[in-house]
Amino acid sequence: MPPVANAEDVIAQVDSLPPLPAATQRLLILTSLPPDRADVVEISKVITHEPALAALALKWVNSPLYGVRVEVRNVHQAVSLMGLRVIRQMVLGFELHSRTSQGLFGYGMSAAVFSEHSLATATACQLLAEHYIPTLKDEAFTLGLLHDIGMLLLDPLVKEHRDLFAAALRGGMAQEQAERDLFGIDHCVLGAKILQAWNLPADTAEQIALHHTPVEEGTPPLVILLHVGDSLTEIPFAQRLGHPAKVDEAACRALGISQDGLKTLSAHLEASREGAASLFTG
Repeated sequence: MPPVANAEDVIAQVDSLPPLPAATQRLLILTSLPPDRADVVEISKVITHEPALAALALKWVNSPLYGVRVEVRNVHQAVSLMGLRVIRQMVLGFELHSRTSQGLFGYGMSAAVFSEHSLATATACQLLAEHYIPTLKDEAFTLGLLHDIGMLLLDPLVKEHRDLFAAALRGGMAQEQAERDLFGIDHCVLGAKILQAWNLPADTAEQIALHHTPVEEGTPPLVILLHVGDSLTEIPFAQRLGHPAKVDEAACRALGISQDGLKTLSAHLEASREGAASLFTG
C-alpha cells in the first residue's frame, strides 16, 4: 500500500495546534503539587474565572458518582470535595473533549463516542491499577484518558483517504499499522508529540507512544495497564464499527489477570461507563 503522506509533514502539524489555555496550564501546575502544598483557594479562583470549568466542576461534584446529600453550589466547596486528583482529571478531560468536539469522522467516531471511549479507557486503567498496582492509579487514569489524542491530527488524513484506510482494516491490518503505512506515523507516536508540545510529563508522552507496541519483558507497568484497559473498552466500540478486537492476552499475563478477573473488571467497567461519559456529554 503506497504512502499518501510522510511523517515529517504530519508531525509539523503539531505546531499548528493551539497551545493549552493559560487557565488549563495553571491548573495542571497547581494540581501536580503535593497535597500539603496545594492551594485550594487559588485553584478555586482559577476555576471560578473560567465559566465552563466552573459549571463542569459543579456538575461533577453533584453527579451520582459523589452522592452528596445537599446540592453543592460553591466552586470552592466543590474543589475541596473533589480533591486535586479529580480536579486534574476533570481539566484534562475537558480539554480533550473541547479539542474533539467536532468528532473524528475519518475514524467513524462522533465527539460523544470518542469521549465515551476515552473516559471508559481511563476508568478501566484506573480500576486495573487499583486492583493490581494501586500506586499507579492516578497516572493510569490520565494515560487512559489521553491515549488516542494523536487521532486528532490524523483524522483529516484518514477521512481524505478513507477507502484505502478501510480496505487495510478489512484486510486484517491493525489500525496503527495502517496509519504507519499510509501516513508514515501512527496515532500513538503522534499523540506523544502533542503531549510534548503541551509540556505534559515526558514519561506520559513516552508511555502513550508505546500503547500499541507488543508487551514484552521490560515494558513499563503503566503501558501494560493501558494495553489491558484499552483492549477491554475497545471490544464494544470495535463491534460497533465492525472491526475485530480482543483483550491483550500478553498484557493480562504480565499483570497476572485471570479470566474471572477480566469478567469482574468488565462488569465494573460497564456499570461505570454511562455515568462517566455523561460528565462531559450529558
